[in-house]
Amino acid sequence: MQEDSKYPQEKLKFKSFIKQGRYRKGYSNNSEDSMLTSSIRTYLNKGGNAMNTDIQKEENRFFMNDEEGNMIAEITYIPSGDSVITIDHTYVSDSLRGQGIAGKLLESVVQEARSKGYKVVPACSYAKAVFDRKSEYQDLLAN
Repeated sequence: MQEDSKYPQEKLKFKSFIKQGRYRKGYSNNSEDSMLTSSIRTYLNKGGNAMNTDIQKEENRFFMNDEEGNMIAEITYIPSGDSVITIDHTYVSDSLRGQGIAGKLLESVVQEARSKGYKVVPACSYAKAVFDRKSEYQDLLAN
């Protein structure tokens, strides 16, 4: 991948577009947005990245920040007894929805639960829907 510094104009457009809430994968509502989306896709295809996509961990949560340190996505959970956690909240910025970020955050919680031998109560609507859909998560469900 090439460095962001080689595409400064596209990076600035992408960051501005994200902040305005106008970029969603495959979405545009006018010709200006279509032109910007095309420029952004070019930038991303060249290896650009306008956010810190590394998933970070703090106590009882996983999250992602943009380059300026603003939280753009998170999943939180609380201990619910011996070896049980309850996933109680999932958030992804509107401008980033539909790109699989919530799934990556949920997978981080699942990996941690597996490594520690925890069971999971998926209380938030997103986590519940995914647990209902994915058979590979069924062994983690708390009774």
